[in-house]
Amino acid sequence: MPTKTNQPESVNLMSNEYSAYNPNEEIDLIQLVINLKRHWKMIFAICVVGTLLSVVVALTSSKIYKTEMQIGLPTDAAVSKVAENGMKAYNQLELLKKYYDHIRFEYGFKEFVYSKGYLAELFPEVDSVVYADQLFAGLSQSLSVEIDEPKALKAQFIDSPTLFTVSLEHSNEALLVKLFSEYVEYTNTAVLSAMSAEQQAKRKADLTILLRDIDLLRKTMAHSRQHNITKLEAENVQSLILLEQKRQILIDLTANNRQTQIAIIEETNLQKLNQLEQKKELLVIKAKSDRAVQIKQTEEAAAIAAQLNIVFPTKLEDLDQDTQKKLDGQTYINLSNNQTLPMYLMGTNYLNTLIKTLKGRQDDALFMTELSQIDNEIELVKQDKVLQTLKARQSDAPFLVALNQIDNEISLIKNDLVLKELKERGSDDPYLEQLPVMQNAITRLNALSLDFSGIKAYSLVKAPLVTGRAIKPNRSLIVIIGASLSFFIAIMVALFTIGFQNRALRSAKNQSVAI
Repeated sequence: MPTKTNQPESVNLMSNEYSAYNPNEEIDLIQLVINLKRHWKMIFAICVVGTLLSVVVALTSSKIYKTEMQIGLPTDAAVSKVAENGMKAYNQLELLKKYYDHIRFEYGFKEFVYSKGYLAELFPEVDSVVYADQLFAGLSQSLSVEIDEPKALKAQFIDSPTLFTVSLEHSNEALLVKLFSEYVEYTNTAVLSAMSAEQQAKRKADLTILLRDIDLLRKTMAHSRQHNITKLEAENVQSLILLEQKRQILIDLTANNRQTQIAIIEETNLQKLNQLEQKKELLVIKAKSDRAVQIKQTEEAAAIAAQLNIVFPTKLEDLDQDTQKKLDGQTYINLSNNQTLPMYLMGTNYLNTLIKTLKGRQDDALFMTELSQIDNEIELVKQDKVLQTLKARQSDAPFLVALNQIDNEISLIKNDLVLKELKERGSDDPYLEQLPVMQNAITRLNALSLDFSGIKAYSLVKAPLVTGRAIKPNRSLIVIIGASLSFFIAIMVALFTIGFQNRALRSAKNQSVAI
């Protein structure tokens, strides 16, 4: 049959006890339970032994008690007294924070336990001197400080509680209650002593600082005053030098401006004189030219009068018409009332006399009224009153308004009242604005008593009590855990036993098939 034919090959392939896992093989749970049932005696024996051992442990373990006390915010009266006697005003939360930090401080608890000799009372069976550190380490591990309020949210750290619980575990509950009753007062005394020492040291430091600051303030003010005196003197000297320079510059500048003004006036007058002289020369030249023209015109008129035989002045209407037509366009003489007549009508006697007179004239200036006016203008320019006044001025100071202001400033600097007050000042204290504040602060610091006796930095919400209820050991739990563990160990032992038996059986079967 195919099954029998293929069996040897299958057996040979699986003949090695460390052969590969065959996925076709499956665990038969029913067979496993049956096999476990076959070893029920061994399982029962192990469970009984384990349970008995756990009962023995539960009965022989020492009872552990947990003593608790709940601490809350101090009273308003305590806070007010701290503020009254101390340098700093604390609120309830700040005062309890100091107490909270101190009571959970391991060194403070250690100092209390050592100073009161509680190690010998808590561990009478052990040498508390030789093993003090080990005993305290075990005791301090059970000391717990849990914040009750405010409730912390997830991942939130509460640094200043308003209510917290202190707990400690030990086998002597009555001794724990006594320890806690003393420890809460010891911690309060330590907190108040630390506050008093801290504030006394702070007062001493503050007084030292204030006295040093006052001395420094006075020295600084004296140095500042001397510095201001030196500075003011230097500034006054510099200001006087600058004002004197400014005064001299102003005088020199005014003198220069006056000389410049004189030069400008002289230059202007010279230009005016030149222009007037040129104008005068032009008028003389023009007069000569006009006289030459007049001579020519008179000669022409005289020639015409000779041709017409006009010896004496004759009227135009006395001439015949033919003669008038020939003489159109000839030279005319001017009469009054805008009338003009030909010059030849004056006759040859008048015209020849006029020609002789014109030719014999030596100076045409005497006949020009414009020249007289120009000469007057020239004389006015030469006798310029403004120029003469500027040249005659001995000093420009009376004419400088700004110079009086500079002299006033020089006088004020030489009689500097601020500098005089600084030099004559006897004490700088009245001028130190911060000095009264510092002196009042010293008075207030010296008036503080820094006495915190009778103050409680806490309030005992829940006092430690002897309840008689042990938290350890939990005997029922020990027995249940022991029985459960025993059953588990028994099952594991049975399974290993079945496994070894099955392995041995398969190994023997494989060997027989191979043969």
